[in-house]
Amino acid sequence: MSKIILIAFIFTSLSVGAQMIESEVKTMIENANEEKLVGESSRFLQENFFHFANMVTDKLLKYNNKNGNYNYRKGYILLEMNMDPEQALNHLLIASKDVKVNYDIYSPSEKSAPIDVYYHMGICYHRLGNLDKALEYYQKFIAESNKQSNLIAPAKIRVAQVANAKKVLQNPMFPAPVAMGGEVNTSYDELNPMISGDGKSLLVSSTRNRKDNLSKNSVEPMFNELPADIYQQTKNNQNEWSSLELFLMNDPKIDERLASLSMDERKLTYSSWNVSAFSSSEFVDGQFNAPKTIKVAVDNGKSKVDPFNMHFNVSADGKTAYFVSNAIPVKVDGIFLCQKTLMETGLPAKTFLWSIPFPMKLHLMFLWMVKPCTSQVIQQKASVVLTFLNPIRTKTECGQNLKTLVIQPTPFQMTSHSA
Repeated sequence: MSKIILIAFIFTSLSVGAQMIESEVKTMIENANEEKLVGESSRFLQENFFHFANMVTDKLLKYNNKNGNYNYRKGYILLEMNMDPEQALNHLLIASKDVKVNYDIYSPSEKSAPIDVYYHMGICYHRLGNLDKALEYYQKFIAESNKQSNLIAPAKIRVAQVANAKKVLQNPMFPAPVAMGGEVNTSYDELNPMISGDGKSLLVSSTRNRKDNLSKNSVEPMFNELPADIYQQTKNNQNEWSSLELFLMNDPKIDERLASLSMDERKLTYSSWNVSAFSSSEFVDGQFNAPKTIKVAVDNGKSKVDPFNMHFNVSADGKTAYFVSNAIPVKVDGIFLCQKTLMETGLPAKTFLWSIPFPMKLHLMFLWMVKPCTSQVIQQKASVVLTFLNPIRTKTECGQNLKTLVIQPTPFQMTSHSA
């Protein structure tokens, strides 16, 4: 599950004071009537608390498991939580039997689904690899929806993705991917993997349960997810992967998502969804030491909320860093590429006039900095390529959003810098 915020229920975010905890939600569900549950489900969806919305919607489905409104909510929630698209599709198929234009999410008497159900059915088929069905429902949504819908733009992008995917599948450019061995590719989020130049060591951030269980009280309530920790697994001479080992520098309360690893594999940086600064850790005396903070300042306009800053990479000379941010320095929503001179102290980062605009507010994308793995490749390719991709699960969803941008004539690598 990646924390991709809001793709269907587009609301203005409202503060409701102290957020409920799971035990309080369970008590509310036990004591509330159906009308009250509809309101609470809608409120949780509005605030992106999908785990709580899922709990409430499960109770609503016990009242009426054929209700189009309830099945639409369930299917949408499963998609947002990056759960089984086939299960989501089963609910959306039921919902699609009763669709109307004037859908009222807050009405207790609403038994229909909105036109948006076709868009989400398209996503389900897309993720399941049924491109013809995906195209059918994207086009059906575009044809029948309100032309002011916030989902029109992403639906058109996905139509282009399907067309591109069909071309790629007819003439594949790369061998079919093979799943890695070891203790990865589980039901937990495994994020930002990095592999060593010799292919024998893998670093990855994972939201799996820690063996010491120290992160159990730091569950992120929106998606019911534990903070990510950084792990490593290695390959032996028999080509077998070891079990994942937790880095000692991990803080069980902090969401640590790998950002970059130095070419000598002695320094790593990571970012977090709830901290705007970056952190770096160096390999000393056989282990990565306590992290140091790398503070960055980005113009976030009039917003009082700290921006998400991600994917911190340092130039070869150690003087300049590049990262991405969802700050709003101009009147455009998007992810912006930022540059920071590490020799400067207290000065804000420069924001390039290049960004990934969003078709809707709060819909986040990631940008990956891609660097060569060996010194030979570095010498041959004197440029830096940035690759960004819509945060999606399957190869058939890639297509149109994969782009590259050359930034400077020197390769990236992590070198010594002042934290």
